[in-house]
Amino acid sequence: NSSILSDLAVQFDEKVLAKGGFKNVTCRKPCHFVIIPRYGKTEDIRFFEVKKTFVLHFLNAYESVDPHNGHAIITLDGYRQCAYDGPMERKPDMSWQNEVPEKYHKIFPTLGGLDVLVCKLWRWKFDLTTGKTCWEGPLDDKVDRCAEFGVINQAVAGCPHRFAYSCTLKPGWFLLTGFVKHDVVDGTSSSYEFGSNRFCSEPAFAPRNNPKSEDDGYLVTFVTDMNNKTSEFVMIDARDVEAGPVCRLKLPHRISSGTHACWCPRRLLEKSAYWKTKRKTTPSKL
Repeated sequence: NSSILSDLAVQFDEKVLAKGGFKNVTCRKPCHFVIIPRYGKTEDIRFFEVKKTFVLHFLNAYESVDPHNGHAIITLDGYRQCAYDGPMERKPDMSWQNEVPEKYHKIFPTLGGLDVLVCKLWRWKFDLTTGKTCWEGPLDDKVDRCAEFGVINQAVAGCPHRFAYSCTLKPGWFLLTGFVKHDVVDGTSSSYEFGSNRFCSEPAFAPRNNPKSEDDGYLVTFVTDMNNKTSEFVMIDARDVEAGPVCRLKLPHRISSGTHACWCPRRLLEKSAYWKTKRKTTPSKL
């Protein structure tokens, strides 16, 4: 019913843009989320002030009714950058300088070190009745853990969800080291790390056929092992993340780790024009 826009701390430097350049600046004005009704008018747009931050990725948003007062609430989950909170600021991990050739030192801080942003799984709740942010705070039970690039079971997108799956980060690098399963109802978590110098890509959630629960499915990803320069496709049962992979398929060559993926069941692919008119090879039975 609504769209949510962000008006947060990191913005373009307009003076530099006017000269044909590009530069990000930290804005001093308050941060807001802007809620726009899908079929509303200009006067229906609402601004909700939140703690100073920036957010790269969101997980889910949904509407509900507060059982205590009957107010309409919109809940938004994402990865808040807590580096803007004074006491939580972190100095950059510069250990990468021992592993990266000196000629790349100038550009590397721009490419890595997501941990310095102190990204944490966060929840915002907006009261549409009062027009105020009624609550915001962390969802991770490990207060010092940084995480990003999360997913949910897309079957519950736009509805209240119980489970979220985040990636853990290698300090000082733009590399993902493992998964965390968050139970946002019970406030607990479980995790799995892929091991030294083994890095995963952002996962996708692949639901099992005829699932019995929200977490009845698999986290699928690619893992690159820099110890032996190989890569593999990996599946983890989302009901038991700590148990590790239930399937590992070696790839013919090493690939780089990556971000942003989705799972599409074959029955939907078969309906696509590409599958019907352009696919020449025999479809896999997997």
